[in-house]
Amino acid sequence: MKEKLIKLGFVIDNEYLDKYCDLIQRNLITKKEKFKTQAHHIIPRYTKLNNNEIVNLTYKDHILAHYYLCFCSSNNKYKFANENTIIHIFGHRSNKISIEELQVLLPEYEKILIDRNKEMSLKFKGKKRSPETIAKMSASLKGKHYNNRKPMSEKTKKLLSEINKGKSSYIRTAEHRKLMSEKFKGHIVSEETKQKISETLKRRNLYANSL
Repeated sequence: MKEKLIKLGFVIDNEYLDKYCDLIQRNLITKKEKFKTQAHHIIPRYTKLNNNEIVNLTYKDHILAHYYLCFCSSNNKYKFANENTIIHIFGHRSNKISIEELQVLLPEYEKILIDRNKEMSLKFKGKKRSPETIAKMSASLKGKHYNNRKPMSEKTKKLLSEINKGKSSYIRTAEHRKLMSEKFKGHIVSEETKQKISETLKRRNLYANSL
């Protein structure tokens, strides 16, 4: 798989490509399960090289897949296509949040995303959208940018500020990673923050459909 992806030219050979390939390989036999998995294009659609190879990923793994692609993309256009996912969810570019910090935050975000999809499913159960409705929804989202999202709560800003405090680059020592792991162990996101995240996802309808 790795050789095939490199040959297509949208990725470069590095540790993040290894992580991406490993994640995909581990999930090739994962079955589709409502509210637990999402379809992910192994060869991203933005490359226009997609041959419709799909793998089912949990919400957490789906975010991780795009995170890894941020760091092994062969150009800025491809990098930004994946980075939009990270920005929409965490409010920061991928190089502002480490894999250790991402792992700490992912469970809470996964729960919020699943709850939101369940809510959407119940809301539209038995309803069929007309072509006119679909056209209106498409028009309303046209040209929308992540900067149009509602401001984050002060608590969320403080959390992300603490995460990024004193950072000068993405590279961290093993000692730093251990300290960060201890710092966020047992961390619980407040109800206020959950609500803000839910509102952001509701407006953008993020992850209501597969990326």
